Amino acid sequence: MSDPTDAGLTAAMEFLDHARPVAGSNRFAVGTYERNITLYRQQMRALNLVYSMRIVADSDPANFKFDKIAVIGGGAFGSTVAAAAATIGIDVYLYERHQILLPFQRGCDTRWVNPLYYEWPAAGAESRYASLPVMNWKSGTASEVADQLVAELEKTAERTGRIIVRTGVHELRITELAIQASAIPGLRIAGRYDGNEQETVQFDASVYATGFGVENDLGGGTPPYWRNDNLGQLDMKVGHNRTTRYLVSGVGDGGLTDIARLKVSDFHHERLFFELFDDMSVGLRKALLDLATKAVKPGLPDNWLYEQLHSLAGPNPNEGPFSVAIARLRMRLRKDTMVELNGNAADFSDALSLRKVSFSNALLGFLLHRIGAFDYRSGALSRPNGKWTIADDDDWKPPKNVVVRHGTSRDTTFSSTYFEEAVPPLKARAETVLTATRLFPAGWWEKNRRPAKGALNAPVVSAAEFAPPTTVTVATTFISTLSDILVALLKDRDKDGGREDGHVSAPHIRMTLHRVTRFGDEEVFQQISPYRGLLLDKQKGGTGRIFRTGAGMVGLALRIGRPIVFRRNATPLSEMESATDFSKLLAQPIEDHVDSMLACPFFAADEGGSIKRVNFVLFADTSDLAFFNDANLKLIYAACRGFVVNIDASLEEKSLRQISSSFPGHEVDSQISHADEQHFNRVGIKFDHAVFSEFQRDLTFKTLRSTELDDALGVFR
Repeated sequence: MSDPTDAGLTAAMEFLDHARPVAGSNRFAVGTYERNITLYRQQMRALNLVYSMRIVADSDPANFKFDKIAVIGGGAFGSTVAAAAATIGIDVYLYERHQILLPFQRGCDTRWVNPLYYEWPAAGAESRYASLPVMNWKSGTASEVADQLVAELEKTAERTGRIIVRTGVHELRITELAIQASAIPGLRIAGRYDGNEQETVQFDASVYATGFGVENDLGGGTPPYWRNDNLGQLDMKVGHNRTTRYLVSGVGDGGLTDIARLKVSDFHHERLFFELFDDMSVGLRKALLDLATKAVKPGLPDNWLYEQLHSLAGPNPNEGPFSVAIARLRMRLRKDTMVELNGNAADFSDALSLRKVSFSNALLGFLLHRIGAFDYRSGALSRPNGKWTIADDDDWKPPKNVVVRHGTSRDTTFSSTYFEEAVPPLKARAETVLTATRLFPAGWWEKNRRPAKGALNAPVVSAAEFAPPTTVTVATTFISTLSDILVALLKDRDKDGGREDGHVSAPHIRMTLHRVTRFGDEEVFQQISPYRGLLLDKQKGGTGRIFRTGAGMVGLALRIGRPIVFRRNATPLSEMESATDFSKLLAQPIEDHVDSMLACPFFAADEGGSIKRVNFVLFADTSDLAFFNDANLKLIYAACRGFVVNIDASLEEKSLRQISSSFPGHEVDSQISHADEQHFNRVGIKFDHAVFSEFQRDLTFKTLRSTELDDALGVFR
């Protein structure tokens, strides 16, 4: 929402230094050797990198220049770097050695990808949406996700005219080229692409988007992780009471995911975790989140996480906090497979470390092991003379089906592009910085969009962020219905001579709904419905725009937790704007025809606590000075009550679900001095006490604490 602070600029410079493996060079690589290499986290690293480039260059253009960059690698990371850079006015060449972008995921229909389940049980991890400001996507098969990302990149390329894609690239040569004595050297890249076409281009910087790396399969023919296989399907050749034996070697995310696919019918994370844990208690979620936070601390014994989960579960798997999840999991177990998990650790409890796996996979592996879904076999797997063996385990008889998930080799991706010197420093600093933690302020990407290449003027763009589609649909339905009623009332008042605007002949009224939320560490309110009513063409739309919670009419309603009505009086409008810090909203000016405004808050469920929090605010303005009278306020509040009742009922009936959130809403500071209230009254602002007192309880949700809503059946689609 705002320009970077000094601290933000410092963080960006530190990020660039971390992402620059060779000092004094504008060749960047980030995240390659860190754990937690997911599509979403790679995209967040990409956004952080491009954001850091832009603000560092803007702060010191004499020494930093990023007007034209090369991106080497067309996976999720590289494609996101390209789209992000083009969005803010940087020219990009995107190089990919395969014939298509996102080659690993394209065509892969046996892997289900959710943007945030690696973060589970953190708040919001159940969302189907990545909620990214650039290259956004929702969960699906790997192929579906890849198609979404490629479509987003193509739209960005068409809109900006700043992305050139080269596929089938080979014989790539990169040399540094001094531009001026005081600047970091630029680069010259030469290579062949799409057959045998040759090209040499000069750049300010290059980004090595090396991705997941090449898998180590021991030569046993295991299909790579992102290739289609039949592990998740019933073996149709196996008869009644017959099983097929498998060994899965590797206790990382890949190995544990394949264990789940072999032992849980119709498996993918999103569906299974919805079924097992969607209705878990607040206490259990808190306990799991506490374990996930502590388990990444250095110095813990290898079996720490397993022992903590075992202690939490209790001695009897049919009792305790996991009993419901275990009962549901038992019902989903496949009977056509017999599975062993192989790792180097002496025991499965020693292998279950968050240094190797996500917490969600660790918990699922623990529960499957707890109910005997698989056996663990220790020892190094090898394949001398084409025969599988496990070290120091002469009794083991290898099954026909061996699945090797021994991670990937990422060094080769640097050697193939003649950047071997990057490997040692990148490995050394892999755990020193959390590069996937969001750096950019809320709304920054939308505000900093640049015009298409060759365009003369940039459009005026408001700060905006992704708004959850189901939340938008619910909000828009409510606002559209209410606006139809209020428009009819306004027209009747206009026809009967009841309107008191004094400015225009045509009546005007518009309304929308905002939610209170966070992006990163910033609390904002966000428009979640387009404006509806009798409005000007330029007032249409607006969904996704974000504003400071401490500013404007909506910000004031948030702070005091009461509806606010403004009516123009003899006091200049500028005094009202000053009293409400309107300028800090970074919103469009108030139209001349607006004579009255309303901001009405809704309250989150408090779960028995005493803290009152606002999670939605209705906003409306009109040309009718006296439109928001007691009678019309009662009608509006009654409609708002219907909105609350409808959402609570939908949650209870499970046609809607709320995505967990650590931020239920803005904490109300209802204490306002008599002097302050008098000041607000003088500039035309009044707090509704009398009428609203009849409705406040009705505008408080019984169960809703999150403003991100989703279709409860969405996880099955």
